[in-house]
Amino acid sequence: MISTQSNASYIENTSEQQNGHKASATINYTVNPADGNTITVNGTLFTYRTSPSATNDVQVGADATTSLANLLTEALPTTATYTQTGTSLFIEYKTIGVAGNAFTLDSNFITVPATLTGGSNVPDPDWVKEAGTTVSYVPKEIVI
Repeated sequence: MISTQSNASYIENTSEQQNGHKASATINYTVNPADGNTITVNGTLFTYRTSPSATNDVQVGADATTSLANLLTEALPTTATYTQTGTSLFIEYKTIGVAGNAFTLDSNFITVPATLTGGSNVPDPDWVKEAGTTVSYVPKEIVI
């Protein structure tokens, strides 16, 4: 939330500004997986199949968007959230801190980062606490 007071803009602080950042990554389904292609999400192996028959088998879709959506119906690790936009999947660790940087990814059909990144226990250095307040932060500098 942005408000103006005495000709200055203040931005309400978030827990990430105060306490650190959540680890995250975006993966892109640049191709539709074929039968037998795999993706591993934090140690759980998922195998795309034209005829799924086993635990963690994922239905190959008519296109990459559908195949990715089918993955999201599986029992993905609950320590992260998953947001699909077309053929992209944004994965964010649920808690702030470095632990999320150990969340692993692997695939034999698309390029994925080895782990989520950006998790930190350090408050955002681009924000300073405004004197005398407990809920507002003001940017040290705005670059346009």
